[in-house]
Amino acid sequence: MSKLYHYTKEAGMDGIFHKRNLWVSMTSKPEVNDPFDTVYIKQMIDRLLKKTNDYFQKLALEIMRDVLNPPTEEKTKEYIKNYIFIFCVNEEENDDFMVKEFGPKKIVFDKDQLIKQFQTLVDQRVYFKEFDHRKVNYNEVEQEAMIMDLIKEAKKYFIYGEVPDYSYLSSTPTTVDSGNEIDIDLLLKKLKLSGKSAQYKKEFLGIFWTALANRFYFLAPFIKNPDHKKEREYRFAFYRGRDVLEYVPLIDNNTRLELSLNNECMIECIELR
Repeated sequence: MSKLYHYTKEAGMDGIFHKRNLWVSMTSKPEVNDPFDTVYIKQMIDRLLKKTNDYFQKLALEIMRDVLNPPTEEKTKEYIKNYIFIFCVNEEENDDFMVKEFGPKKIVFDKDQLIKQFQTLVDQRVYFKEFDHRKVNYNEVEQEAMIMDLIKEAKKYFIYGEVPDYSYLSSTPTTVDSGNEIDIDLLLKKLKLSGKSAQYKKEFLGIFWTALANRFYFLAPFIKNPDHKKEREYRFAFYRGRDVLEYVPLIDNNTRLELSLNNECMIECIELR
């Protein structure tokens, strides 16, 4: 059995372990310990823009930068700050740093059962649209490689006029259209869409950038500032579709999502001091 550990305080133990209620949080809420959580990917994009001279890579990075930094009037459409919710656990059975930072109570989860429970909630389509889980990456070199791998893979699709496979979470903000304002012929000179009109190609670009943006949305919660590497997080990220209206309401000033857990998910709660 694979186990995951959530370090918390008395209130967390009572809510999660005794009441079986799990609050997953927006990373943009004021009291988070890392103000750049989830949005740290923006810094990585800025750094990569200074390193690449490849035309497509530079353009893709610029457009992703615009997508992730919508104008002031569209801040409510900033997907990664408003539609992603996080639950953090740890694979370390005894972690003194986590006890010091987050509390002396350790809730032990059955990893497989927890994943199964979250998948059940996905299928209900009233809490969130998708969820993902993995270790958080704190290494800048590896983070850059993860971002560039997305772009390099996208370029292979682009050359053949195809859209990468992706799970749709949100369109790009309406004012982010830099990908459609460039010289169409210059950008698409390698695109094998012979006989297609400029309008068709422009529409293709809109879909293409949306696909790439959604891949960035999925990646954003799993790269963090190296200053927080002591946390060694294993993280669950829950993604709401921005265009879906029938979700259950948020709680705690619209910053948290409350999920119910079954008994099979949790093994025990341990007092560490």
